[in-house]
Amino acid sequence: MKNFMITTLFLIFTLSALFATPVLAEENMTMTNEGTNKIALYNQATDLANEGRFDEALLLIDQAIAADENFTLALTTKSGIMIATGDYEGALKAAEKATSIRPDQADGWVNMGTALIALERYEESLSASEKAIEINPEYLEAWLNKGTALGELGRYEEELEASEKAIEISPKDSRAWANKKYAENQIKKETGKQDSPLSVFTILAAGICAMAVLKRRY
Repeated sequence: MKNFMITTLFLIFTLSALFATPVLAEENMTMTNEGTNKIALYNQATDLANEGRFDEALLLIDQAIAADENFTLALTTKSGIMIATGDYEGALKAAEKATSIRPDQADGWVNMGTALIALERYEESLSASEKAIEINPEYLEAWLNKGTALGELGRYEEELEASEKAIEISPKDSRAWANKKYAENQIKKETGKQDSPLSVFTILAAGICAMAVLKRRY
C-alpha cells in the first residue's frame, strides 16, 4: 500500500463519521413494541460505539438487526463498528447488505468504500465512493475515500482534484490536506522521473561534445 500512512490515519479519523446518530424512529416505520425495541437497541449501540465499547455495541446492533433484517441504519452502523474493530470483511458484508436494501443512502456506500480501501480493493472502493457522491455531492468522507483510492491506483492528478474538492467542503480537514500533499509529492516525483532520462542524455551529450572540442584543440 503506497499511501499506507495516510490511509491508516484516514481510517482512524473517519471512525467518528461511520456511526450514525441515535434516532427516535426510522423512515416509514410503524412504532410497534417491536419497532420501539429495535430503536432502543440501536440507540444504545451507537452510544456504546461512540464510547469505544465496540464489542458491546455489536451485540446490541445485532439484536436490532435480528428484530428487523432490513434495518438499514443498523446495518450501516454495524459496518462502521466493524471497520473500527478491524473486521473489514464483515464491514463490507454489512455495507453491501445495507446498500442492497437502500441504494439511495450514501452512508452505506461510504462505509463500503472505507472497508474496500482497508482491503486494498481500490477500484471497487472508487466505484462505491462515486456512488455516494452521486447521491450526495457534498459528502466529505466520500471525496476522501475517492481521493485515497485514486492515490493508491497511481492516479495522482485525479487524487489531487478529489482532495481539493474535499478541502472546498471542509477547509480545515487534515485528511484532505494530507491527501493533497501526498498527490502533489507523487506528481513531482513522476515529473522528475520523466525528466531524468532527458537530463542524463543532455549531460552525456554535453560531455561528449566537450571531449570532441578538447580533442580538436589539443
